[in-house]
Amino acid sequence: MTLLHIHNKQAQSVHSELIRALGTENKPAQWLIFMEAAKKHLPFLFEAGRPTMDQIEHSVIGQLGFKSWGEMVEASEESNGLGWSINSWKMWSKAYKVVVANPFLSEKNITASAVMKLKSTFKDSFPQNADELERLQVEKLEQKKLDESQKVEKLQAKIAALELDLSAYQGKNEVLVQQVDKLQNLLREQKAEKTLGLWTRVKNIFSK
Repeated sequence: MTLLHIHNKQAQSVHSELIRALGTENKPAQWLIFMEAAKKHLPFLFEAGRPTMDQIEHSVIGQLGFKSWGEMVEASEESNGLGWSINSWKMWSKAYKVVVANPFLSEKNITASAVMKLKSTFKDSFPQNADELERLQVEKLEQKKLDESQKVEKLQAKIAALELDLSAYQGKNEVLVQQVDKLQNLLREQKAEKTLGLWTRVKNIFSK
């Protein structure tokens, strides 16, 4: 590909454009504006493989004194960087590939993280258009509600079974308490009978 040769003044202009395009997270689809600006000025970042030294040196990256895109991304704005995160760039890059493969997503006010969530949800069966996406999302929502309802029903059945077990245990416990009371009463009666018998024998001895 043809290398991009730019002068420092042009580099400063590109830097300002990238900063403006980076914008604010208050706009869900702002990231797409940034990715388009990055692709316009740094097309080699969207190609397979690592950028060459010539590509870096003859682009805004090298013109602003950086040795890599990652270095420029994380440098402060005052140092001609973007004051941003390379991890965020990597995530945006992955999401952008999904949008390029599914252009209808660019018409939605959607965040990069939302795009990645859709990718994770649909995997290899990604919707072909907006209508299909909406239909599948409704189906998944209904299935989620059904699954949650079934979980609640299973939980309620488990609680009911536990309550029956507890009731049975309490009933058995009451029987055991009654049996213990009877045994204790019998023991007291036996002790009383033994005591009475002893006094009777003593009384008989002294009465002779």
